[in-house]
Order: sequence, then structure tokens, then C-alpha cells
Amino acid sequence: MSYRYTPYLLPFLLAFGLVGFVLLRAWRFRKTPMGRAFLWMLIALQVWTFGFILEIAAVELAGKLFWANIQFLGILPLPLFWFEISLLFTGHTKNIRKYLFLASLPVILVLLSIWTNDYHHLFRGQPYLDCTSAPFCILVNDYGVAFYVDAVFSYLLFLFSLALMGSSLVMTKPLYRQQISLMLISLAVPLTTDLLYVMGISPIPHFNFTTVTFSIGSVFMSIALFRFRLFSIRPMAYDLIVENMNDGIVITCAASAQNGKMASML
Repeated sequence: MSYRYTPYLLPFLLAFGLVGFVLLRAWRFRKTPMGRAFLWMLIALQVWTFGFILEIAAVELAGKLFWANIQFLGILPLPLFWFEISLLFTGHTKNIRKYLFLASLPVILVLLSIWTNDYHHLFRGQPYLDCTSAPFCILVNDYGVAFYVDAVFSYLLFLFSLALMGSSLVMTKPLYRQQISLMLISLAVPLTTDLLYVMGISPIPHFNFTTVTFSIGSVFMSIALFRFRLFSIRPMAYDLIVENMNDGIVITCAASAQNGKMASML
């Protein structure tokens, strides 16, 4: 496979580096459930971005198709990790493994359809290169029914995640509303970008900028993580249990947490 550099790679290289930096910063949260989900989400995003960089740089159709397929190893599980984060964040942890298992079944089926596409063409019809819309050749995937079924499923998972996060806005205190707002922004912007791409609306025809907006979204999530301690305790659980206790408590952990009663006593 042959590769060629183009300046259009620059925003995606920057996005890859940005997410890599966030991933390294978030590594210390790997022992918490939400921390692990966040790390897996970042890894999935890195796989997507890395594959897209090499797809852009590849010269031949076969090379672009190979790296496009690699991207879906990150694209397809991304909604699952967001779904898991939203469940953990809002305290809906009962039967979470069951929900994630059921939600992963369509992902596995679509992955199989991608790597066996030559036998049925359910995922792609007749992909080709568009060498007129940009200074480099763009892969036109000519997506089939399997892609659009997965797109609907992924958007439903993302929308359900947004609904869970949004519904918690009215149930938490102002501090946690800032967290939730950052979470909503970090998902809503790239989701809109991707939807426009699927609808064929893009500054460059057939070119997807979603990895860049997802990378920016990861920065908003990292702000919630590092500044507001998003993964130290579930905000809704904190409001309902800890802050409503009559006794003062201090949690001896790295976050040096205390509830409102103890704060007034001190």
C-alpha cells in the first residue's frame, strides 16, 4: 500500500495527539467503573482517528478500504461506551451487564458484515475514489443496508444516553449541572457532525470530520473528569444519599471528599 501526505491530515493528527494526552491523564481513573468506560471510549476514538488518518493518506482504493474497515473497530463500540458512561453517571447500574451484552450483539453482527462484505455487499455496494472534490482522493463508501441499520441503532443509543444525562439535570445541584452540561456538549456536537455526514452534508463531499469534533468533546469530558471529579462518585447518588445525611462524614480518599454537614461543622 502506498501513502501520501496531505495538509488535510493535520487536524486529524492534532486530534489524535489531543485524545492521546487526555487518555494519559485519565489513566489514573482506570480502577473505577466510569473511569474504565471513559478509557475504552478514548481508545475506540483513537482507533477510529488512526484508521481515518491512514485512509486519507492511502493512495489506492484497496488501502483506503482496509483502513476504513479498521476504523469500524473503534466506531461501532463507541456508542456502547457512551451508553455505559451514561448509565453509570445516572446510577442505573442494575442489570448493566445485561444491557451492554444485548447492545453489543448488533455491533458484532455489523463487524462480521464489514469483513465479509465481498460475499454479500450488505455493508458496501461498489465503493470508489472521488479525486475531484479535494486535493486528494476520497473514499466513497457507497454504504448498504447494514451500515444504515447500524447508524439508526447507534443514534438511538446516543440519544438514549443524551436523554439519561438530560433528565438528571433537574435532579442534581448546580455544581453537577455544570458536569452534565459538559457531558451533553461533548456528545451533542460530534453527534450532529456525524449525522450531517450520513445525510451527505459536509464542506468536502463524502468526507467525515466527526473524529475531530469527538476529540474536542473528549476535552469537555476531561474537564468534567479533572475539574469536577466526575468519576469520583455518581452525582445523583451523591445528592440523594451523602448530602442528605444528618451526620457529618469525611471520605479519606485522594479526592478528600466531605458532605455538606461536615463542611458546616468545620
